[in-house]
Amino acid sequence: MRITFTGDLSFTGYFQGKERSKILSHDVKAFLKRSQCTVVNLESPITDCETTEKARLAHRCDKGVIHFLQKNFNYPVVTLANNHIMDYGVEGLYDTMEALDDAQIARTGAGKDLKEAIRPVIVKSGNLGVAILSVEYKKDIRATAKGPGVLHESYDRLIRKQIKRLKKYVNMVIVVYHGGEEFLHTPMPYTRGHLHQYIDIGADAVVAHHPHTVQGYEKYHGKYIFYSLGNFIFDTDYQRVQDDSEDGMILCMDIDEDSMSMGLEFCPIRINRETQMIEVRDDDDYFVNLADIQYADFWPSEAARKQKVLEKCNAIEPDAVKKSSFMNKLAEAIQDPMEAKRKAKKKKCLEEGRKIAAGK
Repeated sequence: MRITFTGDLSFTGYFQGKERSKILSHDVKAFLKRSQCTVVNLESPITDCETTEKARLAHRCDKGVIHFLQKNFNYPVVTLANNHIMDYGVEGLYDTMEALDDAQIARTGAGKDLKEAIRPVIVKSGNLGVAILSVEYKKDIRATAKGPGVLHESYDRLIRKQIKRLKKYVNMVIVVYHGGEEFLHTPMPYTRGHLHQYIDIGADAVVAHHPHTVQGYEKYHGKYIFYSLGNFIFDTDYQRVQDDSEDGMILCMDIDEDSMSMGLEFCPIRINRETQMIEVRDDDDYFVNLADIQYADFWPSEAARKQKVLEKCNAIEPDAVKKSSFMNKLAEAIQDPMEAKRKAKKKKCLEEGRKIAAGK
């Protein structure tokens, strides 16, 4: 079985209205067509809804994305557990699920309730079965027992139970995770430790995105973790102010049924911002095995750089940022103190990294 994974896809920003038959270069199309299945993170709802509560960075796309997926991938699987899939609320989520279901495109990671959100996609080839689970980090849009949303990482006991149950029926379980620090070139220890846990509870690989930049990978207890595949088709002003946000990685796993070994093939890509075409490029300097670099020195320098990353982002829409920041903090304090604690833990990790980088 050959399964391909891409980073974030959203026909918003500079891809909005772009002729989609011209987005992928011939080489990228050829690479994708070699796989039996391609797993894509759909980073925006498919909806005509125009109502959003977001002060900034609300994304949506039209039903043309359905034709794009069907034309360019032999068997597309869409992951929906990400921080933008409910930018247009429950209506946007329901529109998305309906559009995918009508087109018979497999999806995972979101649903009308938690039971549906945790439902995997199972890909089969001969006697080989691989389950795909989609999980994300943003808690205020998580599904509940009776309410719509996404599969959130805080449901760790349910995720553990689901992985153990699936291992009785399939050969492998792959967790597709949406989270991590945006625009950094390596995962923080905070993220690294979190993704280790999915391997510890039985996952056979973890593939992540969300940072909008390519990050490294590692083999943990004999299983691969890919910390960020960067962007696939996603280009906005918010991203353009950051270094290397035009770069991405397409990952292919070749799984042998007899030996259950996993061969890997990579296709580095770049968004050509003059033509808005996705093209094959040379190797990525940041897509490296973390065992081969001085991670203890590299991540503190990235933690120190995070402040400049935030300043660049906030310069795009300063008024909206101020409003959004206030509203988010208020919601956390009143509705979700656990989310505030998570952010405090992440902030502490970044502060420790900055101190190391400064030699303190």
